[in-house]
Amino acid sequence: MHIITSGRVQGVGYRYYALETARSLGLSGWVMNKDDGKVEMEVFGEEGKIQEFIAEMTRTDRTFAAEDFVSEDIGFDTGYKDFTIKFY
Repeated sequence: MHIITSGRVQGVGYRYYALETARSLGLSGWVMNKDDGKVEMEVFGEEGKIQEFIAEMTRTDRTFAAEDFVSEDIGFDTGYKDFTIKFY
C-alpha cells in the first residue's frame, strides 16, 4: 500500500509512531517526511494488518492529526524485511 498523508504529521512523532505500529503488526516497508510537509509510506503485509495500521495512523486522539490520507494498492514487495524510517 502506498500512502501519502498530510495535516499535523511532521515534528510530532508521526514517523516514529508509524514505525512502532507497523513493526508491532508484522508489516514491512518505510515511512519518510516529504519536503511539502506531507508524510509518504509504503506498507506491505497481510491486508487485514494493513487496515489495522491505517486505522491506527488516522486516529484523532493523538498528538498528530492525519487530515488527508490517500492510499493506493501497489501489490506486495518481498524485498522489504522490516519497516524503517527513510531520510532524505
